[in-house]
Amino acid sequence: MYGVRPEYLELTPERPDAFPGSVSVLENLGTHTLVTLETAGPLIQAVVAEGEEPALGAPAWARPRRSLVYLDGRLHT
Repeated sequence: MYGVRPEYLELTPERPDAFPGSVSVLENLGTHTLVTLETAGPLIQAVVAEGEEPALGAPAWARPRRSLVYLDGRLHT
């Protein structure tokens, strides 16, 4: 199992080490926005700063910060 908190993901331009998807939901959290991506697998959520949210339906790529990834119940740095 692979896990990463939404605030530890960054949305990036297309790149091979990022999860591709399309923006399906934008939830305003005040100074940040929770972005939900539909992917070929599970939904992915990332937090972005206010004003940096992509448009609904836009393609997007989510990349985890490698030092903050959980794999099989353990933190991998």
